[in-house]
Amino acid sequence: MQFKEYAIFDKIAQAIFVFDVDTHQIIDVNNYCTRQYGYSREEMLSLTMIDLWPRGEKDSAYCVIKKLLCDSERQQHFITPRHQRKDASIFWVNITCSTVEVNGKRAAIAFSNEVTERVLLERRLTERSKYLEALVRDAPDAIVALDKNHCIQEWNPGATRLFGYSPEEVTGKNIDDLVARGEVEKEAKNFTRRVLNGNEVLPKASIRYRKDGTPISVIVSGSPIILDDELIGVIAVYKDISEQKKAEDARRLSEEKYRHIVENTSDVVMLTQPDGIISYLSPSCSIVLGYEPHELVGNTSWITHPDDVEMVNKLLHGALKGKGGSNYEYRVITRAGQTKWLSHSWSPIFTDGKLRTIVSIIRDITESKKAEEALRESEERFRMIAENTTELLYLQGMDDTLTYVSPSVERLTGYTPQEYPKVAGEIIVRDSPFTKDAIEIWNKMHRNELETIPIYKVEIRRRDGEHRIHEVHETYILNKSQKVALMGIAVDITDRVLAERALRESEARYRQLAEIGSDLGQCVAIIQNKDGRMGLLRFVNDAVCTLTEYSREELMEITFDKLVDPKQLASIRENYIRRQQGENIPEQYEIFIRNRQGQRKLLEARFKTLKYEGEVATIAFFKDITQQRYLEQQLQQSRKLEAIGLLASGVAHNINTPLSAIIGFAEFLKLTHGESKEVDVILSQAEAIKDIVSNLMLKSSREQDEEMTCIDINNLLETELNIFDANLHFKHNVVKEYNFAENLPNIRGIYSDFSQSLMNIIGNANDAMYNVDDKKLEINTSYDGNKICVEVKDTGEGIPQENIPHIMEPFFTTKPRRGEQDIDAPVGTGLGLYSAHKLLSKYGAEINVESQPGSGSIFTIEIPFNGNESD
Repeated sequence: MQFKEYAIFDKIAQAIFVFDVDTHQIIDVNNYCTRQYGYSREEMLSLTMIDLWPRGEKDSAYCVIKKLLCDSERQQHFITPRHQRKDASIFWVNITCSTVEVNGKRAAIAFSNEVTERVLLERRLTERSKYLEALVRDAPDAIVALDKNHCIQEWNPGATRLFGYSPEEVTGKNIDDLVARGEVEKEAKNFTRRVLNGNEVLPKASIRYRKDGTPISVIVSGSPIILDDELIGVIAVYKDISEQKKAEDARRLSEEKYRHIVENTSDVVMLTQPDGIISYLSPSCSIVLGYEPHELVGNTSWITHPDDVEMVNKLLHGALKGKGGSNYEYRVITRAGQTKWLSHSWSPIFTDGKLRTIVSIIRDITESKKAEEALRESEERFRMIAENTTELLYLQGMDDTLTYVSPSVERLTGYTPQEYPKVAGEIIVRDSPFTKDAIEIWNKMHRNELETIPIYKVEIRRRDGEHRIHEVHETYILNKSQKVALMGIAVDITDRVLAERALRESEARYRQLAEIGSDLGQCVAIIQNKDGRMGLLRFVNDAVCTLTEYSREELMEITFDKLVDPKQLASIRENYIRRQQGENIPEQYEIFIRNRQGQRKLLEARFKTLKYEGEVATIAFFKDITQQRYLEQQLQQSRKLEAIGLLASGVAHNINTPLSAIIGFAEFLKLTHGESKEVDVILSQAEAIKDIVSNLMLKSSREQDEEMTCIDINNLLETELNIFDANLHFKHNVVKEYNFAENLPNIRGIYSDFSQSLMNIIGNANDAMYNVDDKKLEINTSYDGNKICVEVKDTGEGIPQENIPHIMEPFFTTKPRRGEQDIDAPVGTGLGLYSAHKLLSKYGAEINVESQPGSGSIFTIEIPFNGNESD
């Protein structure tokens, strides 16, 4: 081989191989190679390059050699495989390779350097790097690397979680500008500056801020990063202690709470040392025992009642040996000399297995002891009551087993207390309507759906076969909020049930009669005091609902005085109270009520006292006589007018004869004596009397006539207004302005209907101006081809808006009634406008009203005209 020509081949301190490119057979090696692999030269020459690879890696050796040869051609021939020595030890080598020609064959020369230490070192460094990387990545704390300018170079996920910034947001930025604010910023920058000065900063609690501005409690520590004796940056670690701080705050709060509880609890808290000396007593000691804590602290003796000293000493001896105890009861003597019962519980506290202190809770149970004594007395009373009661008293377990039955069971059922538990379920009449609800309640009790048991009824069959009704009252008996039993009382209510049934049947018959009265138009109501409310409507028939325009449900929620006219309320209420008290007062009189719309209704009422549902009540019978009273007054008015008409006709006839003589003689004087001022006055006044008499006779004759005639509205108004001048207030105090349309056609109708209606409206206008200074009446007539309009305007007091809908209702008036008015003042009956509306409505006429208080009123009467009325 040509390489051996060079003595340097065997002296090179590097393993050299020459091998066949195709077969990989080793052709030659140098001395260093044999020492490196542990084989002799002859042994090496019997091997292939593949044999140098460890077992299990030989398959990959072919690929490595192939790659090595390919890389040598591209001059990229550096690989680091593992090789195996003769002694089977494994080591790493760096191999470079180049191709050569040996004896005319293509071969390769490879140079091998052992790099085991370097590879292992690199691997350890890589593993350490990965470990540190994982440590930083997975660390729960925020780890931040800063350069010398305080700028962030590394930002682990823990920092992202803690501060809310991503690495991209913070890299290259000043750490303190991001996570420190306000007063904290100065402290944070000082911290960073100290670390950059080469000082390691020990963990310190501080505050930093998240991206959203939320403050967080952290422990911050820092270490300088030094490379080749040069400080190149800082590692800062931020540990989130928010939860820890919350826990510490909670612990402090808990300690404060328990301290507060101990100092304010009504129980006495006592700490006793292992030697029996009292080391602490809570402030409640002064309330329970009468001693201040400092008076007893430091003592080994207690204020036990002499009769209980021996027992308490035994308990204390056991406690000092580390035994616990609860609810031991004994007596003590207080400072005031009183005897009190205490309940004493204690628990030993050990540290490292050694008794440190004994914590005692001492409760004053004096009152509960008294209660126990009272309970014993109560149980004795219960036993006496149970054995002597006339009702059936029983105790029953939650499994329905009767554990006690009072002796009265034999009187109520015919069975002895010993027999009754065996037949209790059999004697219940389950198909009775009384028992239906009871069965449902029992089912709910078995499903534990009831916290309280409602009262129920059952029907039972006595031993003698008689059926009786029992009313059952049951309640659960609780032990520490758990239902352990129930106690019941069964009352025989058969007689009461029969009486109630008879009462219901009686009331049903009575209601039926009331409803029959409703069919006949008779209003029936029952009024009674109930649930603290006086005069409550307990029953009304349909006629009452029709009259008042309220539903039955609405009426049953109100008192009767809500319907009564306010002016009669006091007297009606007084009569009701006196009647309820049993006084004998008039039963029948007239009353006014208002319906839902506020309309007044005149009723003929009759009141009687009776029993309703076992209580005193008043039954009222009403009859609506509003229309009847109106018709009566209209008839009375008509008769008056008829009488006045006859009187006026007679008077006018009797006046006409002497009046004709006066006029004749006056004219004779004028002819015989010439013109005379006095004679002219006589003639003018006589003519005025003649006109008045003529109008009276005309009005009388026309109002006597009930036949349909042609009526000139203008002429009718002139006639009626001339007659109305007899009213001195109207004649002398009211300024009048009449504007009568000339084209007004005649209409057909009954003269008295129009004369009475129009004069009622004009009279109402005159009355409205009685108390005002500026009195003016304006009457206008007009015709538009379809209707005749009569407009009556006054300057009176006006009408409130709430009264306008009611002025056409019967008996509605705001004027004083007769006997209540001032002298000469107008009076009201509530029928004037109502009758005007009633009379004109049959002609299709409408009356419209415009008014404001203080501004007068305008009444407009619109009479339809179809063109056929005129003669």
